[in-house]
Amino acid sequence: DGRSSLSKKTLKSVKESGNEAILQVKGNQRKLLENCQKVIKRIKTTDKYITREKSRNRIETRKTEIYNGSLKYWTKDIKKQWGKYIKTIIKIERTRKKFNTKDKKWIRSFEQSYYISTIQLTAKEFSKQELYKNSLNIKRLFSYDELI
Repeated sequence: DGRSSLSKKTLKSVKESGNEAILQVKGNQRKLLENCQKVIKRIKTTDKYITREKSRNRIETRKTEIYNGSLKYWTKDIKKQWGKYIKTIIKIERTRKKFNTKDKKWIRSFEQSYYISTIQLTAKEFSKQELYKNSLNIKRLFSYDELI
């Protein structure tokens, strides 16, 4: 899609500018994504926060899990490239039920997302509702899209 891939240069430039970053780890960062998935299986969740939203014909449950102190479980190459910047791994699980009015049935979907952060957060702080309300007391958060 023409976007640059996530790199340590991205995190380095954010930190050097005095800011913090929360970046989604996607499939095109295969090694980093696999490491995130392996690491969270080895350490305990630092914090959890669950939200439920109901709207017309839709119910969504979002579970946010925070994993701090994971550096010792990274592979050597990931630790060398990313370890200086990553303070937190965040895992989001979204379960949606949408009512199909034509078939009169609920359709269920599930997805997981992983994020890395240069700062330690609580699960509630990370949840999208809290970010949009600007409740985090830090200088500035960049999304990956803003950096490219």
